[in-house]
Amino acid sequence: MSCLTATDLSDNVTTATYNLNIIGDSVLPTLSANLNEQYIFKNFPQTLQIQITSDEALKSLIVDGQLISSENLTYIYTKNLTQSGVNQISVVATDLFNNVTSQSFSFVVVEDNKAPEITLGQLDVSPDQTTIKLPVSVVDDSSVATEVFLNQVLVETRTEKSFIQEISIPQDGSYVISVRAIDAVGQFSVKTVNFIRDTSPLSINVAFLFHASAMAL
Repeated sequence: MSCLTATDLSDNVTTATYNLNIIGDSVLPTLSANLNEQYIFKNFPQTLQIQITSDEALKSLIVDGQLISSENLTYIYTKNLTQSGVNQISVVATDLFNNVTSQSFSFVVVEDNKAPEITLGQLDVSPDQTTIKLPVSVVDDSSVATEVFLNQVLVETRTEKSFIQEISIPQDGSYVISVRAIDAVGQFSVKTVNFIRDTSPLSINVAFLFHASAMAL
């Protein structure tokens, strides 16, 4: 408890007591960054905006030697990327009580400048020709979405890089099966295979030829 005494110009004295609470903070700031484990780009250089969040108000935030300002607890840092490999940012945060946190965040950058490679296996046709199975294999450095079309109508989109696609054939006729693989940076490849469904019965025409001399006999 503390005591405060005040005397005015007429020598009137007032005394007051009050409680003084001194607050100390020795807890370090906690930081987080909205980073994925891996980023894929078609070419370099590239830039990546990284959002860094603190759990408390800060006096300063420095990322890779650069002072970053913000009006709230979220800070935006732009990282320049020049090549593939492991990248890292170093963050130093100082709170209002001069507690300092130093932290590093790492992520991987991959360069993918080649379109996916598609390999189509041999068609497996059911005995009644109503269903076919097509083995598909895709090779690429990044994730791939593979679309299968029957006569330009989408049958299914697959994310596996190796699968067997089952396709229903509704009726007799000529069909084009197209497979299009699109990687994470938008590069794509297309391969097609043709199929003819014909379930009509086999027709055999027999012709007899008679020689004129044989008929005379």
